[in-house]
Amino acid sequence: MTTHETKKKGNSTKLTVILMLLVLAPLCGVINTDSDVDIIKICPSQTGLYAMSVKTNPTAKAVLYDSNRNVLKETSQNDEYIFYNLAADSDYYIGFSGKASDSYALAPMNRTDATAVLKNIGQTAALSAGGCNVYSFTPDEDGTYIFTATESLGVKAVLYDENFAYISSGRESEEDVSFRITGTMTANKTYYILTSGKTGTDTLNYTLYAEQPLDIVSVS
Repeated sequence: MTTHETKKKGNSTKLTVILMLLVLAPLCGVINTDSDVDIIKICPSQTGLYAMSVKTNPTAKAVLYDSNRNVLKETSQNDEYIFYNLAADSDYYIGFSGKASDSYALAPMNRTDATAVLKNIGQTAALSAGGCNVYSFTPDEDGTYIFTATESLGVKAVLYDENFAYISSGRESEEDVSFRITGTMTANKTYYILTSGKTGTDTLNYTLYAEQPLDIVSVS
């Protein structure tokens, strides 16, 4: 890992250059001052979907930029993943900011393929400890869709639109359902569901369902 530090008057910016594909453990850091920004440079060797888990204090956040410093993605307390389609041999930057003494941890880059979700058909999957699974769903008609996971109460999920923007999340258990996400979707647009463990320490098996509620028709 190579680290370069540059200081500006009245401000401090630390640039950390690291090849994330070679990191086997999370990269951890601390925000030194309220105006401090830690910047991580990444350059994927393959084009594809990447999911990087980010753990921060409530007042801290991570932002993904392209090589021209355009904002691509920003994390929140409900969306703890930098999930985006990255191009091979292109430079990207992840900036961490927050309050003084805020801590953060960035997991290694995880290139993943999206599994197509089939409507009304349960799909069983294994979720490795600390890992995530990604699904894609392209509805054939406009409407409301419900995504649920059963069999394990330790699974949570985030729903994204076709541009990888956060829509909603599900993490509350109820009876035998680990999460339930309801979203209004547009036909022929692709949406993504990212599942992960609530604790990150257990290997989990679960079944994912995508269903469309039946229309209620009034009969007089």
